[in-house]
Amino acid sequence: MNKNFLLLISRWIKGECPLWVTCWLTGVIPYMMLLQFHLSILHVFFEHTIQFNTANLLLRIDEVVFLIYIPICLVAIANNAIKYKGFHLWRFFTFLFFAKGCEIYFNFIMGKWPLG
Repeated sequence: MNKNFLLLISRWIKGECPLWVTCWLTGVIPYMMLLQFHLSILHVFFEHTIQFNTANLLLRIDEVVFLIYIPICLVAIANNAIKYKGFHLWRFFTFLFFAKGCEIYFNFIMGKWPLG
């Protein structure tokens, strides 16, 4: 991998990126994309335009990505909230965002997909 890319990932996990980047660009948007991908696969499967084996493989890939990416993202969000030096209300909202992410991840681990 490129050394700059690894440095960027390291900065992101340590909480050194801007708060809006960590929360929105690496938190909310990828989560919504993973969820939409999951729901789209289910919709296509129930419309009988995709075979069971293909749908099952795509759902497993989506779940593995969710299982790995979300905890890393939550660590980055928590680190960013701890290091944030600006308006304290944004720090509070970031911790709420972190708590909701933990709840979603716990439900996923227990076998319940959000909205799915």
